[in-house]
Amino acid sequence: MIPAPYPWRCIRLPPCPEPLRPPSPALWDSLCIIRYRQKKVLFLTVLSLSFTANAAELLPAVVVATLVAYIAAKDGQ
Repeated sequence: MIPAPYPWRCIRLPPCPEPLRPPSPALWDSLCIIRYRQKKVLFLTVLSLSFTANAAELLPAVVVATLVAYIAAKDGQ
C-alpha cells in the first residue's frame, strides 16, 4: 500500500501480473528440431543446385527450390 496525501487513506495497487514462463523443455526442443530441419533442407537444396548450375542460372533455381523445400518442411510439421 502506498501512503496517500492524507495519513488515514491509502491507495491499493492491483497485483502484479504473472511473469511469462518460457516454454517447456520438450516444446523448446521440438521447436529447435523443426527449425534445424528446415534450415538443413534449405541448405542442402542450395548446395546441390550450386554444383549443377552456372551463376547466371542459379538464382531462379534457388528461389524455386527454396520455396518448394520450405513448403515441404512446413507441411511436415
